[in-house]
Amino acid sequence: MMTQPVYCPEDWEVSLHLQSDAHAPRLCRRTAVHAVREYGLPYLADAAALLTSELATNAVRHGKGPLAYRVAWYAGRGRLRLTVWDEGEGRAPVNPSPPPGLPECGRGLLIVAVIAEDWGQHSTPGGGKALWAELGVPQSPP
Repeated sequence: MMTQPVYCPEDWEVSLHLQSDAHAPRLCRRTAVHAVREYGLPYLADAAALLTSELATNAVRHGKGPLAYRVAWYAGRGRLRLTVWDEGEGRAPVNPSPPPGLPECGRGLLIVAVIAEDWGQHSTPGGGKALWAELGVPQSPP
């Protein structure tokens, strides 16, 4: 018998403001995993950790200034949104493609594009940018 997984019926969000340094991706990833588990969405923990890590690493490597991170659940849409803001003005490629050869970096947004149900970016009022990715509730129990 196929049933929908149980998920949190209320909207929630957890946010961080932190320095853009080597610790930021790990702190954001741990926050995402802890939040989805505490709010009853443990089956999204692995994907949320990977997407968060890629978005935060992108902000540290290519962004500017401090960064902000938010993991938010939108119960009405059944979506988890992961967002990273930085003060950099550049834009991420809309259709990322694999880098040539076998480099050890440069695949982050390609990973995001493959795993996320939806993702994108937008400019922020202060001149920075935000990259976000969404995950939905799986159709069958994990």
